[in-house]
Amino acid sequence: MKKVMVMLLVVALLAGVFGFTPVRAAQSVIIQITIGSTKAYVNSKETSLDQPPVIENGRTLVPFRFIGEALGAEIGWDPVKKTVSYVLGDMNIILTIGSTTAFVNSIATKLDVAPKILSGRTVVPVRFISETIGAKVDWNSSTKMVTVTGTKPGGGKLVVYSPNSDTLITNVLNVFAQKYNIDVSLQSMGTGEVISKLQAEKNNPQADVMWGGCNLGVYLNNKDLFQKYVAKGDDKLPKAYQNPNGFLTNHVLDGSNLLVNTDLEKALGISIKSYDDLLNPALKGKIASADPTASSSAWAQLCNILLVKGGYESPNAWAFVEDLIKQLDGKLTSGSSAVYKGVSQGEYVVGLTYEDPSVALLQSGAKNLRIVYPSEGAVWLPAAAAIIAGAKNLDNAKLFLDYLISDEDQKRLADLTSCRTVNPKFPNKDPYMLPMSQIKVAYEDIEYTSTHRKEMQAKWTELWAKLYH
Repeated sequence: MKKVMVMLLVVALLAGVFGFTPVRAAQSVIIQITIGSTKAYVNSKETSLDQPPVIENGRTLVPFRFIGEALGAEIGWDPVKKTVSYVLGDMNIILTIGSTTAFVNSIATKLDVAPKILSGRTVVPVRFISETIGAKVDWNSSTKMVTVTGTKPGGGKLVVYSPNSDTLITNVLNVFAQKYNIDVSLQSMGTGEVISKLQAEKNNPQADVMWGGCNLGVYLNNKDLFQKYVAKGDDKLPKAYQNPNGFLTNHVLDGSNLLVNTDLEKALGISIKSYDDLLNPALKGKIASADPTASSSAWAQLCNILLVKGGYESPNAWAFVEDLIKQLDGKLTSGSSAVYKGVSQGEYVVGLTYEDPSVALLQSGAKNLRIVYPSEGAVWLPAAAAIIAGAKNLDNAKLFLDYLISDEDQKRLADLTSCRTVNPKFPNKDPYMLPMSQIKVAYEDIEYTSTHRKEMQAKWTELWAKLYH
């Protein structure tokens, strides 16, 4: 099994010295199935079928999910239309139960035998699917074995720089690596660190993808770091979450919130429900915040606060920010993760953080934490991934972005994580997540905050320096 590993500095240095050769993201696959048998083999590894292959009108029918996944396709089933679909690269295949007409990239094609349902399982003609995808099919009449030989996406390497939480890494990156048999090397660091590292390496890029912490503001201030790519399926997303400029693939929504240590809150005899409550003198030095000039979540909090306190240019809003800086008592955490970890471990009473890791802590059994969506309003922003200019594993980088917005990944995120997906077909049902209908949502002017980011951060730095330098 391929694994995600945190790269050591020595590996990065060696990569810089010797470099990497761009490789085509493909791996060979040999599939062997036998008529009437539930045993099948993919690259000599035995697997079990829920429906044995059958012969009808001289054509072999096999379980549709098995053959699609074995060839690396994204599969789909529409119970209303009774259609099955396969998406692989630029190939889109749709078949209908009981129909001998299939559609390949919207072009009608005649089948020798129609897909059907046997014992509650859908079976499809193996030769048509395999050869349409580009594989070779051989038939051994004496053993009644079908052998499919081809290639599927994956194999090789992928290097990812990311500030994302452990929850996302486990449920997205690890799953992607295993699905496509890719050695994924991960360097986890704050957003500011990612950008600094990418700038330092831009003449000899070591990363293929920046995943998380990437948004329009980051792109506008670092256009030379990224290259264009629009992931497959992007046009199926709501317009507000589609790739805004050809560079950014949005895949989850990040919401700003406060995380409260309820034991410490109770000990102080206070109740935290809003940004206003953070100015309580009892909280001085007990509020966790990262640096908004280096942390994407802290930057999102700064924008959120200014917006709900009167606007990005409002003197009253900036006066509130100055009062909040005084409450920090000269202390900033080392990065985004140190905020929620510090609150969880009792170092701080409350932290300015975001929803995904906050909910993940509750999921893991934390009893001393409470998520607060500020009563003044909370902003939700699309979080993106982007391909690094000069990526050495470009095909795998594209494959990863395709995967991020695939139905498979979006459904998995909704079912198993604390992430709100960009695809509304898959709403999150986590009991620790308040429905959006019960949250006062504030809507950020992303274009303004993106184009004025440097001056807003400079103003924050000026206020900080006035108080602590």
